[in-house]
Formats: sequence, structure tokens, C-alpha cells
Amino acid sequence: AGAHTDVLTARNRVLRAHADLRLQRLNRAPDLETNTVVQHDNVTGLGQFNVQLGVPLPVWDRNQGNIRAAEARVAADTAAVAAAENEVLARVADALGRLEANRAAAENFRERALPALGQAYRGAARRFQVEPGDAAAARAAFAEALAAQQALIQAHQG
Repeated sequence: AGAHTDVLTARNRVLRAHADLRLQRLNRAPDLETNTVVQHDNVTGLGQFNVQLGVPLPVWDRNQGNIRAAEARVAADTAAVAAAENEVLARVADALGRLEANRAAAENFRERALPALGQAYRGAARRFQVEPGDAAAARAAFAEALAAQQALIQAHQG
């Protein structure tokens, strides 16, 4: 079950969640925003240079919300691995159960049904061979033997 695609996908989600958690922990300080402007004032003929620095508030947050969300994703994705493994094992168990049931049915057919069909055919063939001279009874015995023979042949083919 460990090499099944569903399980590998679930494990990959855990790895991604861990990588996202690491990223969120590294992003505790907000980014510094900068803006620079260079311009020329045509009225005074002077050039101007402006620098603007900014830090988003709240600085004291330290990305705690995103860290907690990433931790929750790690926990959820870790639990999903076990669920995926259980699902795959359940499907395998179901398939093995069907296989065993079909094996038992085939064995029952081979050991009980085929011999019974053969016995029915032999009995109908004997009846046809020993049936008295009555034409209607002979036709009925022949039809019965023919039907038994066809059932036996179909059982061996199927």
C-alpha cells in the first residue's frame, strides 16, 4: 500500500505542508516597502529625489496566523496519509475477498456442477438408447439427451 499513487500523493502533500510551514516561520518580520522617485521641476529648474520607506502594521504580529494555519495543514495532511493507506488496504482486502469467493465458486462448479451435468447427460443418453419403440417418447428422450449434452458442452466452455 505504501507505493500506491494515492498514498504517495498524500505523503507529497505532507512534504509540501512542511515546506510551507518552514517558509511561514522564516517570514516573521514584515517586508520593508520602498519607493523612490526622481523628477525634474520645470518651474524652478531643480531636480528632486524622494525616498519613501514603509513597514506594514502590525509589526508585532510576527506572522503567527499563517504559521498556525501551516501547522494545521501539516497535521491534517499527516492524518490524510493514514486515511489513504487505510483506503488502499480496504480496496485490496475487498479485491482479495472477491478473488477468494470466485475461486471457491469455480472450485464448487468444477467439483460438483460439472460431474452432475455429466451424470445427467449419461442418464438421458441411456434413456434415449433404451426407450421403447414409441416415436413420441423417443423424440422426447432424444430432446432431453440433446439438451443435457448442450448444457454439458456450455458448462465446459464457460
